Order: sequence, then C-alpha cells, then structure tokens
Amino acid sequence: MRGSFPELSAARSFLVLFVALTFSSNALQASESVASSSPDPKPPEEDSFDLEVDDAGPVEMVTPTGSVAAVEPHATLCRSLTIPSAYMAAAGTLQFTVDHRAFRPIRYREHWYQNAFEDALGLDGGALKIGLALRYAFTDYLDLSVTRQNGVAELFDTYDSYVRVRLLRADQSFVGLVLGAGVSWFYQPRIDDAVAWNGFVALRVPFAFGLEVGGLVAGSSDSTGSFKRTGDTNGSLAAGGSLAYRPLDWLEVRADTLAPIAGYGGGWPAITGGVSFLTWRHAFTLLVSNTQYVTLDAIPTGSHLGPRDVIIGFTILRQWD
Repeated sequence: MRGSFPELSAARSFLVLFVALTFSSNALQASESVASSSPDPKPPEEDSFDLEVDDAGPVEMVTPTGSVAAVEPHATLCRSLTIPSAYMAAAGTLQFTVDHRAFRPIRYREHWYQNAFEDALGLDGGALKIGLALRYAFTDYLDLSVTRQNGVAELFDTYDSYVRVRLLRADQSFVGLVLGAGVSWFYQPRIDDAVAWNGFVALRVPFAFGLEVGGLVAGSSDSTGSFKRTGDTNGSLAAGGSLAYRPLDWLEVRADTLAPIAGYGGGWPAITGGVSFLTWRHAFTLLVSNTQYVTLDAIPTGSHLGPRDVIIGFTILRQWD
C-alpha cells in the first residue's frame, strides 16, 4: 500500500486541476453568452446641426442668365390715334395693325343713350371703317407702311403707302423729327383708278413725368372725305398735334387733332382721344373720335362731324422684332 501512495496522490492532483479548468472555462463561456445577448449601449448623441454645418459645402449664389432675366420690350406706337407720330421702331421690326371705327355717332337724335342698345355704340350698326396696315422698319431711321381702308360713304377703297425718315432723335436732340412722303391709290371696280400724293412732317417733345407734346403738318394733292364731291377743291393742307401722358410703361392716355388750314376742309377739326394698353409685343387702344379715317389722303380734310358727334373705335397692334 505505501508503495502506491505517490501514484494516488498524483492522480488526485490531476483530477482537481481538470475540474478547476473545466469550471473556469464554463464560467467564461457563460459570461460571453450573457454579454452577447444584452443590447449594445446607445452611442453618444451628436448635434444634428453640427453635422449639417460640417458636411455642407460652400454656398454658391446663382444669378439668372439668358432670356429668363431679360426684360421684354413693349410695342412701339409709331402712329398716334389718328395722325402720324414721330416714333420709330427698331430696325427689323414688323408691325400689323387693325383699326375698327363705327359709322354712326354715339349721340344719336340728340340723345347719348339711345344708340347704346340699338347697335352697340355703333360697332354692329354696319358701315364700319376698317383699316389693315403693315409697317416694316429697315433701319432705326427708315420704315415703310402700307394701309388698306375700305370704302363706306365713298365708293372706292384706299391703299395708302408712305416711307418715313427720321431726321432727329428725341433722346439726343430733345426734339424728335420725322419726314414722311407717299401715295394713295383709289380703287373702284370698272372705274379708272386715281392717285394722290401725300406728305407730312411730325415732331415730338418729351417732358418729365411721362408727358409728351407732338406736332404735325400734313397735306394731300387729292384729298378725300365723306361729303367731298368732284367739284370741290382737290388738295388739302392741315396742321395739328397731340398730347400724351404715360404714367406706367404699359399704359398711355393720348389725344390728337388735325384741322384744315388750306384747300378743302370738312368743316371741323378731326379730334380723337383714347387709352392704350401695351403688353409684350401687343398694344390695345380704345378711342372716341369724330372721324373714321386714318389714311393720309383723308385726315388733312378734318371731319364733317362736330366735337360732340363722336364715334367709338378700337385698334389692335401686333409687333414682331
């Protein structure tokens, strides 16, 4: 027995060491399992404002360019309400104008109100005077216009054409000055055609606060009119002017007149007043006048209607640049 004691003691020591190692290994695995099953601790919060500022790049200012930032011009009124003006459009500009003027005056049989419901202030009462015009600017100093106006009281249609040359610019010389000359062709079926030579000088003087004054001297070698007869003196010479006020870029109030001073006359000055609304490439004008005419052969004769016998009309202008 004593001879086997050392072997028993070694075996017992080995067994104790094995149990201790096994227990420590199980304890370590249990602690790791508990640690893996527990949720991760919440990371420290970071200020979102600081993150946005830190991550954002430099701020770049964007300025509109091209056609978006461009300011579109308004249409140019190269003609006053009835008489020519000293305005000229930019080179390469084409304009198309439609004129409608009633025949019967608003004041009918000494009453102002009866005509309103009978024929819509004369606009649907027949005998409308209609003008169709084209104008093209070759340069800033030269343009050409062609106008057709139908016959109402007269039996012929009128084709009026003239060129204008700008001699002075109002923005450079304080006074704008335009010289015009042309011809009117009178057409009537089965009747020999006739022509008239026309000319005019127009000026304008702009003032402050949107005010402007214009002047005109016009003449025709064979003038026409509603009551003109073959025995009447052919030629007519007239003088007049205009007054305009433009409080806004898109709004203009204007009045013009032209009175015969030599040759045949209708008995009264031609007087017109109206308001124009200007938009991008368009202009719309509402007016009252005592004359239906806008061609150069007829306006120097004035009007056979008095200042109270006014008719209503409107003008539509379309411009291409």
